[in-house]
Amino acid sequence: MQRQEESGEDIVIVGVGLAALAAALGLHRKGVRSVVLESSPALRAWGFAFATCPNAFRALDALGVGDQIRKLHLHIQGLRVMSASTGEIVKEVDFRDEFRCVRRDVLL
Repeated sequence: MQRQEESGEDIVIVGVGLAALAAALGLHRKGVRSVVLESSPALRAWGFAFATCPNAFRALDALGVGDQIRKLHLHIQGLRVMSASTGEIVKEVDFRDEFRCVRRDVLL
């Protein structure tokens, strides 16, 4: 294992996509040097949106990007679960807290 003087890094993050990038950004803003190791040759900007709850926005706020993400994504007030066969509403859920679907490419 290399010592800090040799590698110049305090922390090595083994790639986990968005979470690795968020961890590296947070550490950088605190003055901690890190490197992210990722096996994929490129960042994947396509894919699904993420359902984000209040805790996710607390993390985004701590990274300083929460307000930018909020401006680009609608606040979801609630949802209805419907039966595919009858069309009846099976369940309704109201979201009192912040809930948004956030596009993966915007997070990157």
